[in-house]
Amino acid sequence: MTPRLPAKMAFTGLLALVGLTGCASFEGLQSSLIFRPTDTKLTIDTPALTEMQERWIDFTSEASGKPVRLHGLWQEATSGATDAPIILFLHGARWDVTSSSYRFRRLRDLGFAVLGIDYRGFGKSSPDRPTETLAYEDARAAWAWLARHHPQRARYVYGHSLGGAIANSSCTATPPSTRRPWPSCSGCHGRSAKWKTAGRVVLPWGRIHPRKLS
Repeated sequence: MTPRLPAKMAFTGLLALVGLTGCASFEGLQSSLIFRPTDTKLTIDTPALTEMQERWIDFTSEASGKPVRLHGLWQEATSGATDAPIILFLHGARWDVTSSSYRFRRLRDLGFAVLGIDYRGFGKSSPDRPTETLAYEDARAAWAWLARHHPQRARYVYGHSLGGAIANSSCTATPPSTRRPWPSCSGCHGRSAKWKTAGRVVLPWGRIHPRKLS
């Protein structure tokens, strides 16, 4: 006769199974309820989009252990100056980076070059299911790419809507001496691998006034 498992052990195993299922379900909810990626294109400013160049960021994910390829769009500053400051643009939920082409134009008119990326699961980036962890990792990878390719240029990160939360988290990954919360948008500056708070960013439809902080 096969001995029965003690009730306590059986209950513990059931809790572990429920916990694993819950974690998997939570990951799925993040993707479907928070990021909500869609294949539908929302192109508001086609002329602005045609002025951009594609960029590709390759790295190996520490979170998943898999190779990753991020798709990005690059737009040089209106002045064409090779020392113009750069903004890393992090888009919001649902739509990929092409939907923010008109936002690129506004930032470029303020004197910035702009690099916008698609998180995994959006646009032409690797087709993993987007999660909070992966989005943070994608933002850090893009920031590191800018540091490698444009080490002498001032760099900022700017997030729209959901991207604002990702930008804020990226800025505070290395806690700065001064923190300032911004509604929906964030700005950071750095010349190293560290993320540093910088400047004043107002509402999404307003202006960005970056300035260096010691």
